[in-house]
Amino acid sequence: LHLIVADGVATGRAQMVVDVLKEGWVQVALPKGLHIREASLAGAPLVIVEGPAGTGTRSLLLSRKGRVGVTLEVGL
Repeated sequence: LHLIVADGVATGRAQMVVDVLKEGWVQVALPKGLHIREASLAGAPLVIVEGPAGTGTRSLLLSRKGRVGVTLEVGL
Protein backbone atom coordinates (compact mmCIF):
# COMPACT_ATOMS: atom_id res chain seq x y z
CA LEU A 1 0.00 0.00 0.00
CA HIS A 2 1.39 3.37 -1.02
CA LEU A 3 -0.49 6.52 0.08
CA ILE A 4 -0.03 10.23 -0.56
CA VAL A 5 -1.65 12.76 1.79
CA ALA A 6 -2.88 16.08 0.39
CA ASP A 7 -5.58 18.44 1.67
CA GLY A 8 -6.51 16.04 4.49
CA VAL A 9 -7.17 13.12 2.14
CA ALA A 10 -4.95 10.07 1.68
CA THR A 11 -5.03 8.47 -1.78
CA GLY A 12 -2.95 5.75 -3.33
CA ARG A 13 -2.63 2.29 -4.75
CA ALA A 14 -2.77 -1.12 -3.08
CA GLN A 15 -1.83 -4.47 -4.57
CA MET A 16 -3.80 -7.58 -3.63
CA VAL A 17 -3.09 -11.20 -4.60
CA VAL A 18 -6.18 -13.39 -4.95
CA ASP A 19 -6.35 -17.16 -5.40
CA VAL A 20 -9.47 -18.09 -7.41
CA LEU A 21 -10.14 -21.77 -6.79
CA LYS A 22 -13.01 -22.53 -9.17
CA GLU A 23 -14.07 -21.92 -12.75
CA GLY A 24 -16.66 -19.30 -13.59
CA TRP A 25 -17.51 -16.00 -11.94
CA VAL A 26 -16.64 -15.54 -8.28
CA GLN A 27 -17.08 -12.65 -5.87
CA VAL A 28 -14.11 -11.54 -3.76
CA ALA A 29 -14.99 -9.45 -0.69
CA LEU A 30 -13.23 -6.10 -0.35
CA PRO A 31 -12.11 -4.67 3.02
CA LYS A 32 -15.02 -2.84 4.64
CA GLY A 33 -14.34 0.83 5.33
CA LEU A 34 -11.67 1.20 2.65
CA HIS A 35 -12.86 3.59 -0.06
CA ILE A 36 -11.92 1.88 -3.33
CA ARG A 37 -12.35 4.18 -6.32
CA GLU A 38 -11.46 1.57 -8.95
CA ALA A 39 -9.91 -1.86 -9.36
CA SER A 40 -7.99 -3.43 -12.22
CA LEU A 41 -6.38 -6.70 -13.30
CA ALA A 42 -3.40 -6.40 -15.67
CA GLY A 43 -4.57 -2.87 -16.55
CA ALA A 44 -8.14 -3.93 -17.39
CA PRO A 45 -10.91 -2.52 -15.16
CA LEU A 46 -12.77 -4.85 -12.82
CA VAL A 47 -16.42 -4.66 -11.78
CA ILE A 48 -17.01 -3.59 -8.17
CA VAL A 49 -20.36 -4.88 -6.86
CA GLU A 50 -22.26 -3.22 -4.02
CA GLY A 51 -23.58 -5.56 -1.31
CA PRO A 52 -27.07 -5.46 0.18
CA ALA A 53 -28.33 -1.97 1.11
CA GLY A 54 -27.09 -0.75 4.46
CA THR A 55 -24.28 -3.29 4.81
CA GLY A 56 -21.49 -1.16 3.35
CA THR A 57 -19.99 -4.27 1.75
CA ARG A 58 -18.49 -4.45 -1.72
CA SER A 59 -16.81 -7.16 -3.76
CA LEU A 60 -14.96 -7.73 -7.01
CA LEU A 61 -16.10 -10.04 -9.79
CA LEU A 62 -13.37 -12.31 -11.15
CA SER A 63 -13.61 -15.03 -13.80
CA ARG A 64 -10.09 -16.45 -14.05
CA LYS A 65 -9.14 -19.55 -12.11
CA GLY A 66 -5.72 -19.28 -10.51
CA ARG A 67 -3.62 -16.64 -8.76
CA VAL A 68 -4.20 -13.07 -9.93
CA GLY A 69 -2.79 -9.70 -8.92
CA VAL A 70 -5.40 -6.97 -8.43
CA THR A 71 -4.59 -3.25 -8.21
CA LEU A 72 -6.87 -1.07 -6.08
CA GLU A 73 -7.03 2.72 -6.29
CA VAL A 74 -7.94 3.78 -2.75
CA GLY A 75 -8.75 6.85 -0.69
CA LEU A 76 -9.04 7.30 3.07
